[in-house]
Amino acid sequence: MAQERNAYDVRKATSDGLQRIYLIVIGFAITQALKQTLTDSNGFIGLKLEDDAHWPSILFLIAFLFTVIRFAMVRSSPNCLNGAKKWQWDMLVLITQAIMFLY
Repeated sequence: MAQERNAYDVRKATSDGLQRIYLIVIGFAITQALKQTLTDSNGFIGLKLEDDAHWPSILFLIAFLFTVIRFAMVRSSPNCLNGAKKWQWDMLVLITQAIMFLY
């Protein structure tokens, strides 16, 4: 019984640590998306955002933010501590998603 509890505690601590890493990488991804949308080679775009040429990037930014926030909310509290193999795959998918959002 004590060994089972210890294994659960290890999985929980590892899961918490990886979730924090995931949220940090998601933060980097959001920063990059904002930077690419709101700046160009001359710096901040400012009022030029209203130009028709910038609407596609603004719409992509909005879609990206909705997607990232949804994934972050779902993944920040996973119920993944049931089985060891399921837990390992869940953490692998968690980190892979974060890296994909960044690039």
